[in-house]
Amino acid sequence: MTRFTSIPLLAVVLVAAALTGCGGDDPAGDQQSQTGTLSADQPVAVSVGETAGIPTAFMRFGVAKGFFSDEGLDVEVVPVQGAAPIVTGVVSGDYTMGGSDTQTFAQAVARGLPLLMIAPGTSVDEDPESDFSSIMVAEDSPIREPADLRGSTIAINTLGNITQVTTAGALDELGVDPDAVDYAEIPFPEMTAAVSEGEVDAAFVIEPFRTIALSAGLREVFPPFSRFQPGLQIGSIVTTRSYAEENPEVVDAFQRAHARTATYIGEHPEEFRQALPEIAEIEPKLAEAVNLPVWKDRVDVPSVQRVAEAMVRYGFVDEQPQVTEAIAEGA
Repeated sequence: MTRFTSIPLLAVVLVAAALTGCGGDDPAGDQQSQTGTLSADQPVAVSVGETAGIPTAFMRFGVAKGFFSDEGLDVEVVPVQGAAPIVTGVVSGDYTMGGSDTQTFAQAVARGLPLLMIAPGTSVDEDPESDFSSIMVAEDSPIREPADLRGSTIAINTLGNITQVTTAGALDELGVDPDAVDYAEIPFPEMTAAVSEGEVDAAFVIEPFRTIALSAGLREVFPPFSRFQPGLQIGSIVTTRSYAEENPEVVDAFQRAHARTATYIGEHPEEFRQALPEIAEIEPKLAEAVNLPVWKDRVDVPSVQRVAEAMVRYGFVDEQPQVTEAIAEGA
């Protein structure tokens, strides 16, 4: 499998190098340290860059419920198109914290970026039927089962991220050589048209685009996330080491509020689903139909390690990233 670094992630590396060259810690550490007890009366401002869509909706839901303000945090949620620019923003100090898929996080750790994972992001359900990811093809496609994907081109949203490594791992689990397929980088919203018009043979689609694709006549071949590992942790929340070291009470407060949001949604999924039209700009009928991710109150460390191991196995990195050393206490 060809090794590569996508342009956005390369930008992260260049940012890190520039910061090192300046002889100082990363800019996030230059923000005002919060060493006193946090108060809801005088909340600490925290900006969180998060992937646009349902991951952003999770954060907005927790903010709207008051879980973060209860902990003395004034959280601004900034929707961003993808993990690599979010990581860049965290390292450069544009965001206090940010959402990253575990693959992008592991790549950043492998390249020496000063990141800590402080909370989990989205995870896939243990039940494959509830997976929010799908390898999809046109209704009249000759691809009927995983083995038929040999020689095909699969659309993924970003080359080298969690979608590609889990597709490789899922194909391997299904007895298909991961090197027998090619990949094309296409944004999620454009995948249905790309498959329908024959631009690619298949696409790795996530919600809400999975449900949109089904309604447009596309057909599912298999759910890649759960085929790679049922219950796989896909996302995470990261910050810089210096910010975490200088602002431990802010990080602790964020972890508590994040865990409270995850627990509440797990106990009240329909309330979260009903909120999606407003907080994620999803049509009400679509919000009722999508397969939702699962959010956990603690990082699934073995899951993160599994992704790091797969990165080596399928040629994304030469040495396994030491991800466990970059997971914060209490995450």
